[in-house]
Amino acid sequence: MVNNLITNQTPPTRWLIVQDRATNNDNNEKLIKVQDGQYEISKRTWSFAHFSRFIRPDAYRISVSDNGLHSSAYLNEDGSYVVVVLNPTYKEHSVSVDLGKCSGVKKVKAYLTDQYNDIEEVEVSWRRGVATAQVTSRGLLTFKAS
Repeated sequence: MVNNLITNQTPPTRWLIVQDRATNNDNNEKLIKVQDGQYEISKRTWSFAHFSRFIRPDAYRISVSDNGLHSSAYLNEDGSYVVVVLNPTYKEHSVSVDLGKCSGVKKVKAYLTDQYNDIEEVEVSWRRGVATAQVTSRGLLTFKAS
């Protein structure tokens, strides 16, 4: 699903929000897993949050080159920029986003969802208009520049 959002595909989407672990096969298809009265938010839900939390209604999609990773970029109405990068590989990558031509950018934050993190803010370096952060194996990284 995240890949469809990044590549601008519009396939039909079926939503199954909650399912118990016994019938789920632990395959991360559901947004919330329930077992013995306890629930767990799936990584899929956190991945969707990278789009819903940072890309605001009426944002414009803008072009981005992805150098082998899957990426998508947006300009929000408030003038902030958002770049979402999906790492489908089993190797960590350093990701750099050149924001030098983006007007009004004074700060950049980065957020990571992976096996161990759920939209956790991560270290980002910001030099001469270029923001750089690490995206882990099979991770999803979002830069927000404002």
